[in-house]
This record gives sequence, C-alpha cells and structure tokens, in this order.
Amino acid sequence: MVLRSFLAFVLPEELLKVIVETQEKLRHVYSGFRWVAKENLHLTIHFLGNQTEEQLKEIAKQCIPMLANFRAVQVVPGKIGAFPNRYEARVLWFSLRGEIEEIRRIHNHTGTVLQNIGCQIEERPFFPHITIARKRAAERDTSELREYEHVENSSFLLKEINLYTSRLTPDGPIYSVYCNFPLKNNHN
Repeated sequence: MVLRSFLAFVLPEELLKVIVETQEKLRHVYSGFRWVAKENLHLTIHFLGNQTEEQLKEIAKQCIPMLANFRAVQVVPGKIGAFPNRYEARVLWFSLRGEIEEIRRIHNHTGTVLQNIGCQIEERPFFPHITIARKRAAERDTSELREYEHVENSSFLLKEINLYTSRLTPDGPIYSVYCNFPLKNNHN
C-alpha cells in the first residue's frame, strides 16, 4: 500500500488556540477559503509524497536517532501572509518568529537523511509556516491581511515532530501519526 506522507512539527495546544482565534477573525473577511481544521494544523518540515509501508519504516528508523539529538524549539507567532502574494492569494499562512534557524537546521538534517534513503524532497527554499486556509473560490484582494501582522507575543515550545500519513477525502485530508519523534526539552 502507498501512503501520502510528510514530516511536521506538532503544534502545542496553546499555539493552536492562537491560530484558531486568528482564523475566526479572518473567516468573515475571506469566505472563499477552506479553513484548515484545528486537528490538521502543523508546520511541515518535508512533504514526502507517496511512500510504501517499507519506506515509511526506513524513514522512521533513520529519523529516530537523528532527531533525538535536536532540542525543542522556542517560537513566537508572527504575521499572516499569503502565497503567492497578498493580492493573488491561494494559500493563507501563519508565520513564526524565534528559533527559526534551529527549525531550518532540522529541515536541512532531515533532508539529508531522507535523500540518503532515496526520498525525493522539494528543492524550493524552505519557509517555515503554518497553512491556515486554501482558496476554493474566486476571492477578492487580500491586502486586508496587514491588519493581522502582529498576532501574539507569547512564546511556545515545539517539542515533537511526527511522521504523518495523509488520506485525501472530499471533506479534506485525514492525517494519521505514523511515528512520533520527541525532541530534547532543554528550555526551562
């Protein structure tokens, strides 16, 4: 069996609450978007595409010892933005500030491990973000996003990474945790 899969940071409940509150503020302005459900919010490290059960086992086997060497990452919510840009938005995202270089290090190290075991990874530059909505209909200009630039100043700890599998349905994707990778908690 082949399963769509990806590697992503698990978001703590307190950060999920901030994101959902932000989605609620934007929902009435951007009705032409499909909003990502709370249980599906995450910060993708690598999208892996279709993988067999054997490939998933090998990914988990190789990532467990490597990720055990990384510490939890401190982040602060950033701004709301859009891909490809604010005026032609197809995806709305929530950025993070804080230990972004550590997130990039994890991305780079996992990328090397994944490539060494034969996984194809995206070559475009890595931009850590959390997708909060996707365009589903004709939508007006999104320049109003400026109003939501500074969302919150509380900091949050990203303490674990999951290898997820994804099943696409007409109502949206259903994610399942294939393997969990806890990070060292060196923050007090």
